[in-house]
Amino acid sequence: MFQSMNEVVDAVQELVGGAVARRIGTTLDDPRVRVKLLEDMAHFDPNHMNPELLRSAKLCRMIGSGQSFSELEACVDQIEKEQAAAESQRQSRRARTPRPPDPLNQLIRDLYQQNRKLSANQLLDELIESSSKGRVVVSVDDTKEGCVHYKTSSGTKSCKISGLPSRLTRLKRDAKVKE
Repeated sequence: MFQSMNEVVDAVQELVGGAVARRIGTTLDDPRVRVKLLEDMAHFDPNHMNPELLRSAKLCRMIGSGQSFSELEACVDQIEKEQAAAESQRQSRRARTPRPPDPLNQLIRDLYQQNRKLSANQLLDELIESSSKGRVVVSVDDTKEGCVHYKTSSGTKSCKISGLPSRLTRLKRDAKVKE
């Protein structure tokens, strides 16, 4: 493999330079082409291009000007930190975006508002009855490990019947907090 970091830098120059040379229809065999290519890399300016190329441009300038591997490594580390921070910001934004309310929870909330003494068994009966209307609840499998299948904006979801008491309790608790 590589014996020194300079060999790594040379390999990167060869890789990038070779790709660019092939694209413009020449090779790096001519030393003048190699020198010209490295000069162009050292002065690469992507201001008229996609902003994502700024990182690549910085690396190209560093390689073209023959900077040491430790400087290149520091640049790559900085780029990785910036990308991690940007991804963290994107994830944070997505997490803050309100999600549409779950249709089954909305139906349970409506049923609870109609009957403040609604029990889990009564809720299951209401959902079975609701499935015949087909607005939210598509079907109810009331077997041992049964599920309630219901419509969402993205398709159909399922909820285990054993989870209905927890949903009802949570909605009752939330309703009391709002009162």
